[in-house]
Amino acid sequence: MADEGWKLLRLAELLRALERRQDRALRVLHRLDPRMRTSSAVTLRAAQVKILKREAFEISQLAEQIDALIDGLPDEEPVAISYEDVRASAERLLRHGDTLDARAVLLAARTLDRSTGLPALAAGLRAGGAYTSWDRTTVGGLVGAFRGVSPQLARRIVTAARMAPGAEISACHPDEIAQLADQLDLHATR
Repeated sequence: MADEGWKLLRLAELLRALERRQDRALRVLHRLDPRMRTSSAVTLRAAQVKILKREAFEISQLAEQIDALIDGLPDEEPVAISYEDVRASAERLLRHGDTLDARAVLLAARTLDRSTGLPALAAGLRAGGAYTSWDRTTVGGLVGAFRGVSPQLARRIVTAARMAPGAEISACHPDEIAQLADQLDLHATR
């Protein structure tokens, strides 16, 4: 039952992301309303249609993830959520290094403190190549997401690994990832 708290935390984050995507799509369509005047006309530019298509795709992806999480929740018994259970699930997710979901990785990072999270991420990076699927996730953004990691410390860790903070982690070479893992361990308690 300990993972239910983590699932609910992920569900809350996915719902927040869904709301942001819906808001973006609705801003494009803000003038469309069933009460529009009979003399009204609305024209969408190609760029606006492109935004709508992108947001609709992202919304459908989020909806699938939400559906999967909802299906895994118990129907009958109450679900207790404690920080310790959520923290343990987040640490386990990072340490195994097999999750392809960049959102879940960033959520786990935001949940964990520096001394627990950095070594867990280091172990996960060493354990497998799932990081290659974390598109649009920068090295600096990931390292800086942990509690107690200031932007300055994140930059110091990343540059000590001879990487650029703005580099996408999915494009990093395995040697760079190994150096990053070493630096994460080194800076976990420093």
